[in-house]
Amino acid sequence: MFNKFLAIVFVCLSIIACKQEKTKQYSHYEYQMEAAAIMRQPKFYGDSIVSNLLGVNFQVLKVDYPNNAFYFSCSRKDFNTIAQKAFLHKDSIDFGDESGDYIWYGNLYILKEDKYLCRTSISNLNIDTAKLITSKFSNNIIYKINLAQIVTSIDMENQLRGGIFCITEDDNYIVNHSPPVIVKGEPTISKLAQAITKNKITFEDKVQALLDFVSYDIDYNFEEGYGNKEVIKRPCEILLTKNSDCSGKAILFASLLQQIDADWCFLYYPKHITVGVVGNFKTKHPITVNLKGKTYFIAETTDPMSIIGDEKFKSQLKKENIIYYQLPQKSDEIFNYKTKKPLPFVTVKKEV
Repeated sequence: MFNKFLAIVFVCLSIIACKQEKTKQYSHYEYQMEAAAIMRQPKFYGDSIVSNLLGVNFQVLKVDYPNNAFYFSCSRKDFNTIAQKAFLHKDSIDFGDESGDYIWYGNLYILKEDKYLCRTSISNLNIDTAKLITSKFSNNIIYKINLAQIVTSIDMENQLRGGIFCITEDDNYIVNHSPPVIVKGEPTISKLAQAITKNKITFEDKVQALLDFVSYDIDYNFEEGYGNKEVIKRPCEILLTKNSDCSGKAILFASLLQQIDADWCFLYYPKHITVGVVGNFKTKHPITVNLKGKTYFIAETTDPMSIIGDEKFKSQLKKENIIYYQLPQKSDEIFNYKTKKPLPFVTVKKEV
């Protein structure tokens, strides 16, 4: 979370732009552009994102928005099927030039290997904004989302929003984790929370079920967790890839807690973030933190065997190790745990 400001993988401008209150209406071409961008990012949307959106599989090589150009490669034997299903007009697909063992299109090239390198227009993509993409988990839990809902998530229309970076006391930066958290009632996360907590009677059992899902069904991504850049995923991206680091797991858990009206907080530790939840949790030696007159039980999202407030986290997650805390349901401010003073946000000046 700290000292990774210059290499953060996050669509920062979308957070700033999303401060508009009206829901945006998208044209079909805008959906096509978003679909092209999504298919170019399998690390954020899963290795099967192309087939999930278009019903066939191929590799997206480049998307050139100013020139309405979409470059891809595919198996020669599958080309006719791909052209028929994934694109509106087969005759609008151009082929690269073959030279020896390579195929070239402009400065793009691939090894021939029984493949085609093709160029078409973004507006030739045959997308269905209502087609459901599913992600299956244990206990017959299925997450469902369509392209239109993914685009809404990208533009953060159903999220808490807020500032992006705060400046710490030693002039470093900390990433605000609250903007991607999903608000109550967003249909895809709301239905997922209902499925996870089905047959759970008490509030505390529901919270533990949500924690079990995030800690067990979402793998820990070591590349994200120990890389030299801060990767912030949206909940839909976490659920489609089925992995994330402590940042993504905390964001997803908080999004699920929103759906059951839980009172929660973010707790920032050195190189780690976790979640605190208010409730009547029964543990022998509970780990808690008191904030603004409420007691939050620490819920660690990165351990598959995590139990809310369990003492096995006491040495690492004791309150003395907390650096900052945040109550996103009240505001996006991040507070120094010891001084209780808020950190200033980085301001973005618009050029006229």
